[in-house]
Amino acid sequence: MSLPPQDEFTVASFPSARVALWQPENASLWNLIFTPVFGAWIHAQNWSALGEEKRARESMNWCIVFLYLLVWGSTALPIDPLIISSWFVNSIWHLKISKLQEHYVADRNGGDCVRRNWERPALVATILLLLAAAHFFAVAPCLP
Repeated sequence: MSLPPQDEFTVASFPSARVALWQPENASLWNLIFTPVFGAWIHAQNWSALGEEKRARESMNWCIVFLYLLVWGSTALPIDPLIISSWFVNSIWHLKISKLQEHYVADRNGGDCVRRNWERPALVATILLLLAAAHFFAVAPCLP
């Protein structure tokens, strides 16, 4: 009897306990407003709640990559390459990481989980986004 590959999930392989999660599909959509850093962080928190620490670390690594690109890109790149590179990297993350969690949660007990409230992370992300925008507009005139 052979075991399924690591990324294939079956309902029987999961414990029956319901886990409180932010919906992975929504986290991917919030990326469009709050940057990919937000979605990667949300996915890392979800993986931790699911007991998947290796995948949580992988999502946090993506979060760090996105944060680096955001900070470096906003100070070193003209706006057009920044937008293009952000969409490109976000697409890779969405196809590689986000979809994996979406399938995992859907396969886990039919997707039955406790939905976490988006109020706090959305509020924090909004505040951080406003601070980043204020910083960008304060620094942009100083750039060559």
